[in-house]
Amino acid sequence: VGGRLGRMFLYARPSEIARADALLPGADLLSCHILYRYSAHWVASRAKARGLPYWIVPHGCLDPYVFTYRAGVKKVWMWLFGRRILREAAHVIFSTQRELEKAACWLPPGHPNARVVHWPVEIPDPTGNDEIRARTRARYGTSDGETVFLYLGRLHEMKRPLETLAAFARAAVPRSRLWIAGPDGEVTARQLEASARSLGVADRVHCLGGVFGAAKADVLAGAD
Repeated sequence: VGGRLGRMFLYARPSEIARADALLPGADLLSCHILYRYSAHWVASRAKARGLPYWIVPHGCLDPYVFTYRAGVKKVWMWLFGRRILREAAHVIFSTQRELEKAACWLPPGHPNARVVHWPVEIPDPTGNDEIRARTRARYGTSDGETVFLYLGRLHEMKRPLETLAAFARAAVPRSRLWIAGPDGEVTARQLEASARSLGVADRVHCLGGVFGAAKADVLAGAD
């Protein structure tokens, strides 16, 4: 475990460290957006050396699910380093109260430095939405009278794309389709398509692959 811990979590190339250090002059705050990596050590150590505050934004890194794989090295890292890094942070920022609650076992009692800050969401520009909606639906062979359900995100088992597909099949909503938009991960589009065939809904399920930028906006406009 010790060797693997060092390779995965405690090492960075000297050139990378030098480039990061060069960005420090004039900084008022350091912010770390992932745990279990050298970057967390860098943020905490540089902040302490310079008397700067720092934030930790876990982005789900403390969710119990994360400890269902590579759990040994992660728990060792948390006990040796992570709890101190979290304790000494000016703030540990969570996107929801539930995320905070699930991470509470790793935080100081009463978690005094924890904060919940909901991520801002850009409101889509409605200009031309009807045209975009019609064009996107035509691209995927969907008529205006059909209801489109959209799964948008990485195809990761934690995000439950297979369960979403099964729920769509069970619901049997008349004149409906399911668009699954996201890049392959632990779950693949091929697996989803096979599952759709076995559930008898292959003609109403479309795997779109990853969509980003304008393509994502088009898919959102086309879905209900």
